[in-house]
Amino acid sequence: MLTPLVLSRRQNLDLSPLSTESLSDEDINHLYLNCPPADGVGSHSGPIRIAHDVVAKGDMSGLYGGESCELEMRAANFVREHTTILTPRWQRLVKFTDGVDDRTIILRRYIPGRTLAQCWSTLGFWMQFRIALTMRFYIRQLRSLTSSVPGPLGMKPQKCWGHHFIEGGEGPFSTYAELSEYYAARLESTRRRAEAMKKPPPDLTPFDNSTPLVLTHHDLNERNIILGDDNQLWIIDWQHAGYYPEWFEYSALMIWFGQYFPDEGRPDLRRFVNLMAGRYEKPGQRPFYQTIYPILMLGIR
Repeated sequence: MLTPLVLSRRQNLDLSPLSTESLSDEDINHLYLNCPPADGVGSHSGPIRIAHDVVAKGDMSGLYGGESCELEMRAANFVREHTTILTPRWQRLVKFTDGVDDRTIILRRYIPGRTLAQCWSTLGFWMQFRIALTMRFYIRQLRSLTSSVPGPLGMKPQKCWGHHFIEGGEGPFSTYAELSEYYAARLESTRRRAEAMKKPPPDLTPFDNSTPLVLTHHDLNERNIILGDDNQLWIIDWQHAGYYPEWFEYSALMIWFGQYFPDEGRPDLRRFVNLMAGRYEKPGQRPFYQTIYPILMLGIR
């Protein structure tokens, strides 16, 4: 009944070539280093608009083991193939070295529009509701895709990244049980730290592994959601995506929309989180993340 309100009614099948199709790897690298960020702010750690229809994203820092581009390309194209979620197709991967830097660059089509960071406060309640409803539709599709192996998509277990892990990533984990053991160890570290600091004991409810491992974007902040000029809702930046407990998406949304970053948080966005992703406030779910958060931020194993 609510399907006509969803901002995702166009076929996600744009396979036309990019205008940079004939450019060499050297040309792509030059444009990547000399063009401005796609959103007009930030640095070369994010997307770079290298042509009127092309955005490039690169891995220069060695973060994610130098594999962030491959991880993102694999996840985004998998989502395009198995869901109706609107996400631009990554159409080219360039590996470049000049004797100083080893760099991987991926290219996708530019989506005309504004991120929620740019437009949310200008939208009326009805459009905000339609965006939240579309996000619910998208997240339900992601949760229909399951795996027995935690972490990023791949032929073998991959290292896990994102807010629910330390900054340098953790794993790989071959099974859900191994992931659960990892979090049991984080909880024990939290207990010992509180004891050493003579603080009251934290909530020691174990990690909730009762929900299935489902495909999770894991970074749905307001800069990764684009309201296109065509009033369609696009999702970008899939480098943290992988198979995680069902409640991780909710927990990550609460992180971005004001729970842990109040200066950047958006209470007007947070009120829609339950509609987007359900509510996962049982002991062992988001409260568990709150308990171990200091340990993760400090990188304590």
